[in-house]
Amino acid sequence: MAEDNYEKLVEEWRQRFLTTDVPERAAALGLEVRDGEIPIRYFNRDYILRVSDGAIRRREGAAPIPRYDAMFLYHLFWFSNPHPRASGVLVPFREVKGAAIFEPAFRKLAILPLSRGFSGRAAELAAACLALGGASLGKGDVGYRIPVFAGLDVAVLFWDGDEEFDASANILFDKSFTDFTHVETVVTVGVDAAESLLNLAGIPHESSYK
Repeated sequence: MAEDNYEKLVEEWRQRFLTTDVPERAAALGLEVRDGEIPIRYFNRDYILRVSDGAIRRREGAAPIPRYDAMFLYHLFWFSNPHPRASGVLVPFREVKGAAIFEPAFRKLAILPLSRGFSGRAAELAAACLALGGASLGKGDVGYRIPVFAGLDVAVLFWDGDEEFDASANILFDKSFTDFTHVETVVTVGVDAAESLLNLAGIPHESSYK
């Protein structure tokens, strides 16, 4: 997506955010409103969302906001159920409600870059998972449960390749992920997980959002 189109889309969603009952949605999502601002953590990135105009800034520093982070935050307020609750049960992408139709895109944009990028680099993937606040699952060559938002997790599983098989990976999602956001946004969360790990490891890759 071209940068100017992306900026227009973010502005459209900022305007939609302003039409929601922000205090009610914040309470339902377990978020606290402090002096007209809402602190939100998405993966390991801390943001402040201003209630009055929907502006988003980093809690510390002035680094650019990664593509689609703003979209995830706005989508929480627009698409979440009246009383969203994480299940704590992690399932493959295709088992998330309504997600199966997006499986090819999910594999192309998230799973393939993850498995190819970390082939032969399992230790680097483990370190990147820890940097995202991950907790070891003791599964695969690398397996970590990673917080995405306020108790809503994903899991990254990885099996390194050998002379016979290529490296493979998977990303699992909380079964109730679509209680919090639109099913298509779940795809971008998977892509964000893969790209965040690749970026933390310093592994060159082409952004999936182009």
